Amino acid sequence: MVPRLGVRERTLGLICRDRSHHGVLSELDAEEHIARQLHRQAVVAAAQADAVRADEAHAQDGVNPADILQQPQRRDMSSGRGAELFLLQVRVRIDRARERSWILDELCKGGAAQRGSPRNGTKFHAVPGESGRTKQGSYIGHAPIMARSLVVTDFEILDATEHDSEAYEHAVEQAARTLSDGRLIVLPTDTVYGIAADAFNAPAVGALLAAKGRGRDYPVPVLVADQAVLHGLVTVAPEAAVKLTERFWPGALTVIVTYSPALAWDLGETGGTVGIRMPDSQVARDILARTGPLAVSSANQHGRPPAASVEEATRQLGSSVQVYVDAGHTGGRPASTIVDCTVTPPRIVREGGISREDIRTVVPDIA
Repeated sequence: MVPRLGVRERTLGLICRDRSHHGVLSELDAEEHIARQLHRQAVVAAAQADAVRADEAHAQDGVNPADILQQPQRRDMSSGRGAELFLLQVRVRIDRARERSWILDELCKGGAAQRGSPRNGTKFHAVPGESGRTKQGSYIGHAPIMARSLVVTDFEILDATEHDSEAYEHAVEQAARTLSDGRLIVLPTDTVYGIAADAFNAPAVGALLAAKGRGRDYPVPVLVADQAVLHGLVTVAPEAAVKLTERFWPGALTVIVTYSPALAWDLGETGGTVGIRMPDSQVARDILARTGPLAVSSANQHGRPPAASVEEATRQLGSSVQVYVDAGHTGGRPASTIVDCTVTPPRIVREGGISREDIRTVVPDIA
């Protein structure tokens, strides 16, 4: 059976392995590559069969071999024709696929961005030949697959779209384990996707800053699972911070407070202060409940737009992150409003998902 590679949606690295080539290709390019190779092999085989038949005819009947080869009706092109038909079918499938914007966007462009030899430590997965999701929650595409394909990624995408599913539980547990190992994940929040590290693991926070292309002069905010954690991170919680978090958490509000000097963390050049937020995202809070406070920044490279989906995050951060938790599109909601509660009166540093007017209903003297 002719091998056919299946579409793996939302995974941007796909590999085609043969005798002489080991490169990362998009799925569609890989199919055409295999079809062309089989076609060339079939044409060569047909030519060799013609040559043998011509030699036999010359030996038996004294016919000139050149005359045999010049008679197309005498040639057996069954193998070559089969390869030609397969190549044609692949090209038709490619043309149809390219009419679908999500394939163009997620496979052609995404795969092209990751062409080249796979890096050390790359994971190869044998993907079952059927549509749907694997037990691990990784995505397999919607196109029918006749055989097995090899998928190579430097990261793992976990499905957390359905809260009451085994895939969701696996995604949350795997994300928590990855963070406890000192590695990075991307997780959804109520605003945009965020890149996360254990807040108390300085090398992991450093890796987060490096993945974003930022220096220590951009300290990382912290996400928490509930309001009680806020009181554990500060010596005394400012009254304004307490009132604001009681009113707007979970939600798009970040409060800047002076953290306790007893905390063993290094979030960058913080000056002794930290931005803290409780996201209105069940996935994020379920992960936070297992890990404790996380250093989280928007999932994008410095100077580029924040990612509102896993696809956007993988394009920007790629294999610098080990696990991506996919909960669908965040809807492109505004970033959080940031209120500095270390000064009197409190000051709005950035207006976002919560308006100044709403803040003033809680803290009337807000600056």
